[in-house]
Amino acid sequence: MSDKPVESVESGVESSSRTPLLCAILFSAGGTVEFGQIEEFFGWSDDEFEREFSRARDALSDVGLTIIEVAGGWRMVTSPAFFDDLKRFFTKIKEAGLSKAALEVLSVIAYRQPCTRASVEEIRGVNSEGVIRGLLERRLIKVKERSDAPGRPFTYVTTDRFLEVFGMRSIADLPRVEGLKNS
Repeated sequence: MSDKPVESVESGVESSSRTPLLCAILFSAGGTVEFGQIEEFFGWSDDEFEREFSRARDALSDVGLTIIEVAGGWRMVTSPAFFDDLKRFFTKIKEAGLSKAALEVLSVIAYRQPCTRASVEEIRGVNSEGVIRGLLERRLIKVKERSDAPGRPFTYVTTDRFLEVFGMRSIADLPRVEGLKNS
């Protein structure tokens, strides 16, 4: 969604048409819609907010879709119950997955953020410049700032896109790994 201000829905919209409108907004967005945008647009109280999202989830469940909370907002996705069937259906479509090296670098950055390329390479034991460039291009990581270390190298952190791709609300949802400190 764009960063443009959201005009609020007219007060004359009947409650019976708010649920389909909410679903239409989430579908049309094609990504995550921030909580604040929905709140500002509809002007719902917390109770109305919960009720409408419950109605929307119920309506969508009949067509194999659901709404998930991810990266500070809401997103319409296919129901997890259909994962295996969808995977079989789309077997001919090659998914552009992440390489083992990309997953390693992404893991290091996710658990140690912010971190420099040198710290990633120290952990992995190999040059990671190309992999980091690829993760930047995919918008899974971003440059946070320059470090105070000699040479003032860039520090990297994960992005909201990372949270969306891996279905997390925040970095705190990373699995706990013994010996690693989660942010």
